[in-house]
Amino acid sequence: MNYIEPHAHMVSRVTDDYIKLKLAGCQAVCEPAFWAGFDRSSQPDFMITSVSSPSMNLRELPKFGLPHFCWLCINPKEAEDVKLAEDVLALIPGFLHADNVLGIVKSA
Repeated sequence: MNYIEPHAHMVSRVTDDYIKLKLAGCQAVCEPAFWAGFDRSSQPDFMITSVSSPSMNLRELPKFGLPHFCWLCINPKEAEDVKLAEDVLALIPGFLHADNVLGIVKSA
């Protein structure tokens, strides 16, 4: 059976996982927009953990025949910091035209 993995946190995966996904019939992976497990406190923090990580995985996933897609958002927990939210939201338009970005998701 072929499938698309809709919620793969690839930032916490190792290459053995890529092999297992492909052997199980995975045709592509989709990275959710998610809270990193800690509050990011600046725009660079968000870039490193939320936007850069999908592009880092893009270098590895093609070796395994797995196209990688991602969603963008700011988590409501982090949006409580209005200045951070404004800074992060200002970044998002610059990534919307990337080939692997599916869009913006409302995170709960």
